[in-house]
Amino acid sequence: MPSVLTMQVLCQQKNGRSGYLFLPLALLTVAKSSIGTDDECHAHFGTPNPTQKKHTMKLISLDAALSLIDRSERTLWRMAAEGTAQKEIRNGSAMFLLDSIKPHFCIPFTDDDFERLNAALDGDAAAQTDVALIFLNHDKPNQAIYWLTLAAQQSFPDAMNFLGRCYIKGDGVDKDEQSGIIWITKAAALGHLISKAQVKGLSM
Repeated sequence: MPSVLTMQVLCQQKNGRSGYLFLPLALLTVAKSSIGTDDECHAHFGTPNPTQKKHTMKLISLDAALSLIDRSERTLWRMAAEGTAQKEIRNGSAMFLLDSIKPHFCIPFTDDDFERLNAALDGDAAAQTDVALIFLNHDKPNQAIYWLTLAAQQSFPDAMNFLGRCYIKGDGVDKDEQSGIIWITKAAALGHLISKAQVKGLSM
């Protein structure tokens, strides 16, 4: 809940950028008396653009950041110390600003890819699987495993199948056919058609 000591005044500044101006409550009366009504505020600063997207600063976990840049944890900490990657401590854990990590991505992301990444970071299993496939298509199986595991742990059948195949082939993980078959069998139990065919083939 916002502090009672601040209020949000939405105006568009003279330079054309719109956003929330956070004013201490003590200054609000001065601001209102100086600017006047909301209409006068708009006349003074300009009319806000309702279609403009509010900028959000997404923080991501250490593991997510490492998967995106394909560098060592030591390197990431050095980047943070140098200011090329921005971090914050939340609940005792280091979180990294996505926008500061983006220039260091180990593969190119299109605008559509980046939208999928944002959804994946928000926990969408389908998007996590899509991001994994992007990494696989760029021959980055180690990074793909991170995203496939997140989605498979949510019982998303496509991810479970891809993860099982990675274990069987040893792509991005140590080869482990038994673990691979387990993941594919779990996907088959959820009705995944490809997995069901693969399990049937194993039993023949």
